[in-house]
Amino acid sequence: MALIVWVVNYVLYGVWIPILSITAIWFLISGYFLIAYLGLLMLFVGAGMWKRLLGLLILIVIGLTLFDVTYWAIYKIYPQLGIQLYLPDVPFVEEYFRSRILSNFSFIFILALLAALFRLYLLRVRRMKELNNQLEQMKLQFSSAQIYPHFVESVTVTALGQSLLNSSPGGRRCLEQLAGVMRYVLNAQRNADHLIALEEEWKQLCRLAEVAQWKYGKSKVKVKISGMIPPGQLTVSVGLLTLFENALKYADFHDKGNITISLIVGQEGFQFTSTNAVDPQKQGSLEGSGFGLQHLRTRIEQSGLPIKLEVSQDSKTFSARFMQKVE
Repeated sequence: MALIVWVVNYVLYGVWIPILSITAIWFLISGYFLIAYLGLLMLFVGAGMWKRLLGLLILIVIGLTLFDVTYWAIYKIYPQLGIQLYLPDVPFVEEYFRSRILSNFSFIFILALLAALFRLYLLRVRRMKELNNQLEQMKLQFSSAQIYPHFVESVTVTALGQSLLNSSPGGRRCLEQLAGVMRYVLNAQRNADHLIALEEEWKQLCRLAEVAQWKYGKSKVKVKISGMIPPGQLTVSVGLLTLFENALKYADFHDKGNITISLIVGQEGFQFTSTNAVDPQKQGSLEGSGFGLQHLRTRIEQSGLPIKLEVSQDSKTFSARFMQKVE
């Protein structure tokens, strides 16, 4: 079959492969395709009524001028360029010409329509992704926006906060420490990616622990660390502090009640544990709260870090474990 085509081409055009004729036909096809695609695209996704009307106008102009422009190109322009797409000894029949052009253009129009619909689909998929990303950012911003006021309220309403607010000059250092922690929480809220160095997070937790030890005593607030924190290790900002703040809010410091904070750092990651005795009078409010923990879970999920948060409690003890693996 290919040999027959080559022979016919050689007889008609004097060359085995008529490059000029193929180029001329491709120019017509691609031209109509691009114009139809542009009109359909503007009609489907045009921003505003004017662009959509312009797309419709392009399609109408193509339909009205299709036969005249094609005839003018094939029989007038191309022959002057030395390109002949018809046989001179074959008489021109308008009905046959229109039928061939309409058939070919219908195929081109269908391709342009499919291309425009596919483009519309891609735009909608991208738009949906953008909307989902915006929604996630809004959730994250809302979550983070609640960190600071929630943290301040949770700390200041406790006996610890009341003692600091009414403390003697001896508690000035602890008040400065607490103010530094508050400033850290506020700066963390402004952080775009909501990640912070684990070393800095632990430093701020120790500052808050020092304040708690001033109020309740070191035997009631125990802080332990095992291993060296690697430089550059990132974690969710105010994550450990949220768990410690939760323990301070609901802890029972009577008799043997206390808070135990521990951080174990290894080659595979780290584990932070906060355990406290539960004040029976606060047991009901503890079961009905979870505001800080809820938003901490949201920030953990949105951070993309391999973090697992486990919370358990019984009638006497509340425990939270924050485990993060090294990526």
